[in-house]
Amino acid sequence: MTKQKTTQNVLDAAEENAFWQKNDPSQFAVDADLSDQFTNLKPSTKIITLRVPEHLLTNLKLIANKRDIPYQSLLKHFLQEKVNEEMQTPFLQLRRNIVRRTAIAAISLFVLVTISYGFVVQPIRAQGSSMVPNYQTNTYYLLDKLAYAVGNPQRGDVVVFSSPTQPKSSFFKRVVALPGEKVGINGGNIYINGEKLYEPYATGQTQAKVFPTTNQEIMVPGNSYYVLGDNRDSSVDSRDFGFITKENVTGKVSVCYWNCQ
Repeated sequence: MTKQKTTQNVLDAAEENAFWQKNDPSQFAVDADLSDQFTNLKPSTKIITLRVPEHLLTNLKLIANKRDIPYQSLLKHFLQEKVNEEMQTPFLQLRRNIVRRTAIAAISLFVLVTISYGFVVQPIRAQGSSMVPNYQTNTYYLLDKLAYAVGNPQRGDVVVFSSPTQPKSSFFKRVVALPGEKVGINGGNIYINGEKLYEPYATGQTQAKVFPTTNQEIMVPGNSYYVLGDNRDSSVDSRDFGFITKENVTGKVSVCYWNCQ
């Protein structure tokens, strides 16, 4: 017995056009009611793969038998719960990610503020009248603790330093003379290397005390500074306790941030 080969005729474009000219296309149409096939379709469908261990299915059967519940109904309920969990997983993951990112941001901010407070900037309060009217008492400023990490204090800088006479206290004064300069006080004015210092920030008369005395000139040692309060009539400063060293300087007074005048 010989096998007959099945052949398939393929029409070219000209033959296809000729075929439809001779035949009515409507005779090939078939009526079909497809509404039932698509009634339950949703705009989108998520395919979920559930892996249920064998022992869980066994337990479900035992529970169904014990409680006289149809196993198929119990299984359907169990699977539906699992599907609901799977459907909620992306939302739960998103919520956990948001909480995690928020926590990381909060911790980072706390660490940044802590480091900044300890090593970069620190809030300070001006107390007393030694620096008025430029720095009023109970006014808050930021202390730049890195200002002199590389450079040195300059004339006119307002600095905070540990009190030479009160170790647990800090003073708030202006740098007037630099290392190697000669300081003299005469006629209520400061003289640096014999030249009168222009001080638009100062109020009152600069009277000589101990460092230096009247008509005396003293030299600022290396790595040291001569500091005075802006209110010369009400200030305990280098005229009383002498020079301060750079190591004793905590930082440079920066901008005012609270109770500013």
